[in-house]
Amino acid sequence: MLATLTPEQQLDAEWLFRAITDQRSAEAGGQMVRRPQSLQRIGVWSSRPWEAFIPVLKAFAAPQVNFLTYPGQPGEPAQGANTVVDISHEALMRQWGMLKDWIVHEAEAGQAYRDLLARAKGEAEKTRALLYGTDLENALKWSQEGLQFGVTHTSASSVAKPTAAWATRFTESVREIADSEFALVADYISRSHKAALTVIRRDRRRRRVLTILALLVFVAGLGLAVFGWKMYQNGIVANAQGLWHPLDFFSGSSLDERKIDGLMTLALSPRSERQAFLDLSIARTDLSDRLAYGLPYVLNAAVGVDVALHDRLVQRIRSAPRRGDRAMPFVDRVLAQQWLGEEPDIDEFFGVIEKTRDSEQLKALGQGLSALAGKLDAAQAQAVVAKYVEMIKKPRDFEQLDALGQGLSALAGKFDADQKAYALEAIGASMLRTRSGVHGYFWTQSASAFLKGTRLSGQRARYWIEACRRITSKIRG
Repeated sequence: MLATLTPEQQLDAEWLFRAITDQRSAEAGGQMVRRPQSLQRIGVWSSRPWEAFIPVLKAFAAPQVNFLTYPGQPGEPAQGANTVVDISHEALMRQWGMLKDWIVHEAEAGQAYRDLLARAKGEAEKTRALLYGTDLENALKWSQEGLQFGVTHTSASSVAKPTAAWATRFTESVREIADSEFALVADYISRSHKAALTVIRRDRRRRRVLTILALLVFVAGLGLAVFGWKMYQNGIVANAQGLWHPLDFFSGSSLDERKIDGLMTLALSPRSERQAFLDLSIARTDLSDRLAYGLPYVLNAAVGVDVALHDRLVQRIRSAPRRGDRAMPFVDRVLAQQWLGEEPDIDEFFGVIEKTRDSEQLKALGQGLSALAGKLDAAQAQAVVAKYVEMIKKPRDFEQLDALGQGLSALAGKFDADQKAYALEAIGASMLRTRSGVHGYFWTQSASAFLKGTRLSGQRARYWIEACRRITSKIRG
């Protein structure tokens, strides 16, 4: 039957049936009961003209339907607006599912209103508080769609909002009382909502302030951490610089008690300070010189058996600038690489020797080249000897020649018979050509190292006797 009505008539039907039925409270048993009402009251509660309900009334009171009864049935209402409408039998409320839903919705809306009215009156009397949380959410939802219309009509949500006219059904249709009480409830919900929004805005401001404060604390903490880290690093560098003070190695300086104490302090220092100590030796040329002169002592104390520190120093030396004000001195770099087990380029060795005038460093470079000689093949060894011979021929001071001669002599112990033979031929030829007694002396010193353990044929022996005679005559002359 309901489906044969227009959408608007379906909405009228829902209003009518909800008006003439009721559900008792849970305390009273919760039964669904009849509640006959006049068309006038139904019109007031629904805010609709009472005449709008006549088509619905006739449809549901028709003999083949017989859901409703009223005076004048099934024709026009006999008493007009005062015509009382009732359902035909209470069984209808139990058997018609749609009607049961309407009755429950109306009962829930009415109970929510009565509860809100009680709380609003209590708040006005200072015995209850404003709504908040879930209660406020439910009240706001009720104020917009508390009547729960729309079960049978998709556009019925427009009438789902409770009104003061609807509230008259709880005040025996006294409009003035209904208006006053409904306004009290609406104001109570509104003020509760505003108070909640104020709290939300306050909490948001508080959270923003707390967030800003937390951020400031974090930034300040980070700044302090960075500052503390820098202070810590500066402290390490300062301590590392202090480790250099007793280690005043210079050309010809001896290993005295002060240096020994300094080396012990260096060896017992924390790894971070020893690492900074080595970094300084690469970055500062004044300290690099000390590293070169006291290389074995300083590196043994600073590195020892620390493999990681050893590898780090190797990497730092490799990546150190080769030119410019911050470049690590060439001699210091080559000597440090030698001590660390690296294999410097032979040409670099000779380049350093050619530019160096310091006898102590030349001596160390010669020893380094001697250590490197054992790793040379025949062609490389011949190139080294040729380079040495070429360098000794050039005019040099005594200390340079002495260091070069020692380096050349040191190579003798590393060469095999063929390499020695080549070296002797080169040295002998230079001895016969030289005009300087000083150069001849160093040739003789170098040759003696290569001649040890070497068998000479008759012709080669006479060759060397002649070379030595000429050198002796030049030295005496």
